[in-house]
Amino acid sequence: MDYLWRKKPVGNAMMYKCPTCGKKTHEKDYSSTASQIRNAMDKKTVGAIDDIFTYFNRVQVESYKSIFFNEIKDIRKIIIRRGIKVFKDKKLHEAGYGIKYLLGVIKGEEKTFESRKEYEKKYLDRLPPVRDK
Repeated sequence: MDYLWRKKPVGNAMMYKCPTCGKKTHEKDYSSTASQIRNAMDKKTVGAIDDIFTYFNRVQVESYKSIFFNEIKDIRKIIIRRGIKVFKDKKLHEAGYGIKYLLGVIKGEEKTFESRKEYEKKYLDRLPPVRDK
């Protein structure tokens, strides 16, 4: 995970900048933030995430875990599970795609869900016209 952090000297101490939020700290470990987000999720979603992480190598998972959880914290849990299912069904992990691509699939599912919801609200929420006989 060293290559994700940018070191900046501040006085005699080195400051690290988080790649996801830009927060500066003396520590390099943001696993506590990822575990807090993970603990706030329901068991089904955590199980699906843990299952999909087994398809990736350990170094990649440890490097991108905090970024992954920080990016998906505001996404609905059903959409996260749907994105993981799409990723597994298309066997994208076997084609060499990684966690960043999985994150893109999940975000794409979110956009699809939002646009479908907007379409239904615009066009399917009103009553059809009544014809006189």
